[in-house]
Amino acid sequence: MQKESTRLIKQVNKQLILDALHILQEGTKPELAHMTGISLVTVNALMKELLMEEEVKEGLIRKSITGRPAAVYRLNGDKKMALLVCCFEEEGKDLADLRVIDHLGEERWKGRYPIPDFQMQTLDEWTEDALQGNPAVEHVQLAMPGL
Repeated sequence: MQKESTRLIKQVNKQLILDALHILQEGTKPELAHMTGISLVTVNALMKELLMEEEVKEGLIRKSITGRPAAVYRLNGDKKMALLVCCFEEEGKDLADLRVIDHLGEERWKGRYPIPDFQMQTLDEWTEDALQGNPAVEHVQLAMPGL
């Protein structure tokens, strides 16, 4: 039972660091420790794991007015992506916009398709187009306004 709770605490702390990096866009280990309330020693250990898991990337060294220079870390935008599908009507035609967005909110791919007679097979074909070259897609969100 103790191992399970230790693993859960570690997961929560990793997510706190990832959330902080999402807000800050980049940060040093001391900045992340300050923002999350996690000890610097724990942040250091978890950052090693996050680097190995390729969740974060190490950037440039930031010089400090006081103290030693520190490495800057940021989220790895290539690690997690989402496929967004939005169906809508434009000029009397039913259309679907598909976009692949990375972990940093950057658009990686987009496509627009007419919806003549909507079928699941059609959605599967569009999804295949979007996923080619974007294997890190973990989530699919579908928006169908008016339904």
